[in-house]
Amino acid sequence: MKRRNLTHDICRTIGHAWFEIDSTSKTDFGWYFWVACERCNTQRRDTINLRGDLNSRRYVYADNYANSGKLTKAEYRAIIMQKLHPIRKRKAS
Repeated sequence: MKRRNLTHDICRTIGHAWFEIDSTSKTDFGWYFWVACERCNTQRRDTINLRGDLNSRRYVYADNYANSGKLTKAEYRAIIMQKLHPIRKRKAS
């Protein structure tokens, strides 16, 4: 079974924790608005036109993020809880 990345599972469950980063590109027709996730390092790169409309959106995923599999949010929550708060088996009396 493939080893799961807890940070990726948390982002897939509750969403990314975005903060603004500098873009490395310039545009003559609007602005680039780039953000990165402080947990998993995924980047979202938006292009905004002069009216403020979103022209394009592209994601640059952290290593192995896109390959970590698609589950339901409930399945991700269960995985996270099992990793963070493992259920300990009761000792037989």
